Amino acid sequence: MSNINNNLQSKLKLINDIQVNEPQLYNFVARIGNVNRPGISVTKMDCVEWKTTRLCTLTGTATSRTAFTEYMSELENMQGVKSAVCTSYTVSVTDGEPVATFVVAITCEGGAAPIV
Repeated sequence: MSNINNNLQSKLKLINDIQVNEPQLYNFVARIGNVNRPGISVTKMDCVEWKTTRLCTLTGTATSRTAFTEYMSELENMQGVKSAVCTSYTVSVTDGEPVATFVVAITCEGGAAPIV
């Protein structure tokens, strides 16, 4: 009886070890879409390596540094987000108005699928 229990426990451990705690990408995209911050426009979202890195890159524009700071705060506090880091923030003048272009790297919680 002990051998059967040990065998069963080792198979359960194997199943738990190979499972990936994967946040569903569509849930994450929906949460990002629900962040409606005036003055912020997301122009590109790249989650190509989601299964292995849990990394998503957002590119967009902001009408002010304040709007961008508030947007970053919402991203950092979003469910499932481990970190949100601004990797680029540049300001240019378009039609006499300053417009900032930003890139944000968001790392989400959850295990990563092994690279095969």
